[in-house]
Amino acid sequence: MPKKHIVHGHKKPRTFIWVILIVIIIAAVLIGSTAAGVFESSSQKASKQEQAHNNNQKAAVINNGGVPTTSSDKGSTPSTPYTPPANNNGITITPRTSGNSVIIGTKLVGYSDGTCTLTATNGSKTNTQTADVIYAPNYSTCAGFSIPKATLGPGTWNLTLSVSSGGNTTSKSTTYGVVQ
Repeated sequence: MPKKHIVHGHKKPRTFIWVILIVIIIAAVLIGSTAAGVFESSSQKASKQEQAHNNNQKAAVINNGGVPTTSSDKGSTPSTPYTPPANNNGITITPRTSGNSVIIGTKLVGYSDGTCTLTATNGSKTNTQTADVIYAPNYSTCAGFSIPKATLGPGTWNLTLSVSSGGNTTSKSTTYGVVQ
């Protein structure tokens, strides 16, 4: 009579079950990793779309600047067009000395884009620089101005900042005393 291997008969199904379980676990991990990667890509894509929308709509989103805002539908056009301020009340010029240069800081309330032109004079000497408007939700700024003190020399500098935006140009002036 042939021998029965009961022990071997039970080990094969257990081994087979373990192999199947391991394959299922590996498949679950791979599917989970792939799904996480797809989710991350979708999230990144949504973030890029939101950033593009914000950049496209920046002209109508300035807070507390008197500029109209867009409707809540991201696909729509602004409910009213961007209009830069008609007066210079939103322009602030803040000169300061830093080493051998004068740094001119700016604050532009109500502006979302455009070009800044700074003209600095001291007697017969003149220095003119241009910079882009850098948008920020609360207020924008000019990209920055720095004038070496030796360019205009010591004395009272006359600073005039002109901001061109939306077809309008608005100017504001101030003076700043410079010592060599």
